Amino acid sequence: MPARTRRLVLCLVAVLAARSAGPAAGGQRLEDFCFLHISDIHVNPRPAGTPENAADPHLEPLAWVCRQAGEAQPAVPGGPPLMKPAFVWATGDLTEYGVIGSTWAAFEAAFAGLPVKLYVVPGNHDNTWTAMLHVMRQRHGGDHYAFDRFGCRF
Repeated sequence: MPARTRRLVLCLVAVLAARSAGPAAGGQRLEDFCFLHISDIHVNPRPAGTPENAADPHLEPLAWVCRQAGEAQPAVPGGPPLMKPAFVWATGDLTEYGVIGSTWAAFEAAFAGLPVKLYVVPGNHDNTWTAMLHVMRQRHGGDHYAFDRFGCRF
């Protein structure tokens, strides 16, 4: 992967760890976990009829993210690794101009190799030309949602 692309991906990928500091609501102790947070992916529009193998510079870094999601990540460069991420949370600007044609199919195909669950939240670019509210309803049951993992609400 070119150094510029690697730097871009490293800037976009933040490894976040949640550590239990005490009992959660109801007196239960939180389980240790970590997750990957990515944002501003900006998958290019894929109008109907565009070949599936059409070049998109955003897809190579996503393949790298999928590979990394199956590995323990260092909390700081050169530091000890955290546990493997439990899920990936992609927030905002998943696409450049919304779900034109087969753009969402290209987005999902890019994450097909992801070894953990993917949660998505649209941003302003995702609803620019073709809104993705129907994708959110189909994928998560509504155009906004919350999910619970490891005793935490996201």
